[in-house]
Formats: sequence, structure tokens, C-alpha cells
Amino acid sequence: MHPAETGGGIVVRVVNTSPTAQAASVRPGFEAREALLVDPLERERPGKLDWTNGVARVALRPWEIATLLFRG
Repeated sequence: MHPAETGGGIVVRVVNTSPTAQAASVRPGFEAREALLVDPLERERPGKLDWTNGVARVALRPWEIATLLFRG
């Protein structure tokens, strides 16, 4: 987790350290108005990100790393 380099927000990386698909749920410690799935350079990327009730949920393939950007 670190401050976004491309503007306001917090970047969070999650990793699936297993050989099977998993789902990650992240609830930021501040009131975020949006959550985006981004690449390591913080550019929005296509993909399934569910943002409901302040919780971001993302499906991860085996060994996959996902980068999420939360903006307040």
C-alpha cells in the first residue's frame, strides 16, 4: 500500500500466493468514493472489479497480482 503517484488516492496490491483461483476483498480504512483496477503504472485496466458498500472485490488467477486504486 502506498500513496498514488498519479494524483490523489491510495494504491493497494494484492497477491494470490496459491495455485488455485481466489477472490480478494479490500475495505480501505477511509471513505473512498471509487475503486479502480489499475496496472502498476496506475493506468486503469480492463477487468472485473466489484465495488459495493465500500468493499472492492477482485477475482485472482493462480499467482496473480492485482493493483487497486482507491480515491477518496
